[in-house]
Amino acid sequence: MSRIEVVTEQVAAVAVDLGGVSGALSGAAGWLSGTSGAAEGTDAAGEYEALVSSFGRAVADFGEQTDALARAVAAAAACYEAADRLPTPAEIRARG
Repeated sequence: MSRIEVVTEQVAAVAVDLGGVSGALSGAAGWLSGTSGAAEGTDAAGEYEALVSSFGRAVADFGEQTDALARAVAAAAACYEAADRLPTPAEIRARG
């Protein structure tokens, strides 16, 4: 196995890991949004609702960006995999 194949496998694994971030964050955001009425009737109600809303927007934005990064990393892995199939300089010389 060439060194590049090892890199390809590692990059592909990172893409899979990144792909799971969005779902995990969505679960956390869903849980937090379920607490939106927790401060109701208190002086902190407005601030708490703003926090929950802000967190929800940040999670959505971060999730979109990690999804985009996962796609880019998967594309890089595909490029590495394609490069793995190319002949080495020694193989090209041997055909010569």
